[in-house]
Amino acid sequence: MKRIFTILFCISCVGTSAQTINCDLIYFVNNSEIYAYDPLTQAYNYTGFNSPDGASGLGIGKDIVGKTDRLTFFCSVSEYLWYYDEKKWVNTNHFSQSVNLAGAGDYWFIMDGIDSKVYRYDGKGNATEILDFPSFAGPYDLVGDSKGNFYMIFTKENRMTQFSQEGKVLKQYRIEGLSGQTTGGGFAFRDNVLYGNFSGGSMIGQFKGGVVRFSRTNSLPSNIDDFASCPLEVFEPEKLMDSTKVDSVRVIKSEDVVFADGNIPLKIKDRTVNLQGTVTVTKPEFDIEIWDKSVADGDSISLNLNGKWILENYEVVKLKLKMKVTIDPNSPNNYLILYAHNLGEISPNTAAVSVLIDGKEYKLTLTSDLSSSGALNFIYEPN
Repeated sequence: MKRIFTILFCISCVGTSAQTINCDLIYFVNNSEIYAYDPLTQAYNYTGFNSPDGASGLGIGKDIVGKTDRLTFFCSVSEYLWYYDEKKWVNTNHFSQSVNLAGAGDYWFIMDGIDSKVYRYDGKGNATEILDFPSFAGPYDLVGDSKGNFYMIFTKENRMTQFSQEGKVLKQYRIEGLSGQTTGGGFAFRDNVLYGNFSGGSMIGQFKGGVVRFSRTNSLPSNIDDFASCPLEVFEPEKLMDSTKVDSVRVIKSEDVVFADGNIPLKIKDRTVNLQGTVTVTKPEFDIEIWDKSVADGDSISLNLNGKWILENYEVVKLKLKMKVTIDPNSPNNYLILYAHNLGEISPNTAAVSVLIDGKEYKLTLTSDLSSSGALNFIYEPN
């Protein structure tokens, strides 16, 4: 469900103009200027709104100071917490050493990267220390959920950790693709996709089986001071996406395929898409072979790659059909979907697929029926 919270921004502290915090978007700050990024269009725009002079970090959370139901931006200036009260930035006069901030439940959480501590703020007094690490393994930022839990990335240790509002470890998620970066502009979360800025630039992280795999994105600036996103309503990385609830996520539609962030297909012609294999490729162009490795029983299929049909109404036989395919090297995922037009004489509809790369052959089997379609994901990693 889309949630939009109206607030008023102070433009150069002269007059006011109506603005919104839109929880379908994520926000980032550069040189005090606050930008909004839309994962659907992969475009960002300056909001016309700035953080206070000398501010560090940017967070979105409940207005626990004014005690309203709205969400608000907050930040830190000279180690004091500030927030926007619908008319202007206001100093809470409450102290907290900070670098990065996030709202979660009825609290704001603040991370001090210099002294390796995490604080919790309830709007009533100075923030309270809840965690003291021997050392961080940055870059360091936080995102929070509506239950009051918060999440931190430790890139040197290749993990993301979920903490309770008391600072107790709840879950650990393994990270791939970051290679131990040590600096950056934090991260944000939207629709089971992480948007991070690290020493290697801006990246997108996707979940599968408790693992967060990051890949580069060109849709965000290479340098970002800090990210902010609304507290999460749902955090279920093991499930990745619930394809039966397409209306609840931000999606991009091609003619026949519905995609979520990261070029992940949710549905093809009203059938769910099931990932059945992943192959890492070193070149964007390579050959595949399609054939029936069991009994040729009249299975008829079509193949869709990244929303485009590359083979239509083909009857799979014992003789191998070789095809040259080209993936998008700038996309974090490239899905080849097998769409079944019938079930042949033996259900379900199956096809063997060989991927030929640098003289090596990778053999997989795709299975589809009249309610779901199997898919292979090609991930591009050049030598």
